[in-house]
Amino acid sequence: MSSRPFLITVFALILVLGTLATLFSLQNGARTVELSLDLGFAAWRLKDPVSVPTLVGAAFGSGLLAAVALRLLWALRPAPKVAAASSWE
Repeated sequence: MSSRPFLITVFALILVLGTLATLFSLQNGARTVELSLDLGFAAWRLKDPVSVPTLVGAAFGSGLLAAVALRLLWALRPAPKVAAASSWE
């Protein structure tokens, strides 16, 4: 079984997603958002507005980082112990 069709599909997917991300950045690069957090007893506000593509990229990056960290924690957990098979002698 050849992995060539799989690699072509992955390349095409990366190309399409990269194109969409580039178009999004170009179209929304000038838009900015003022970010604030109000907890009722304390409030914070950023000094300068943040551009929308930066905000979306930070959200995507932090989600990707969290997913990779969880996957690594899952892979490093100890393997479950298997009970020894009883003999039928």
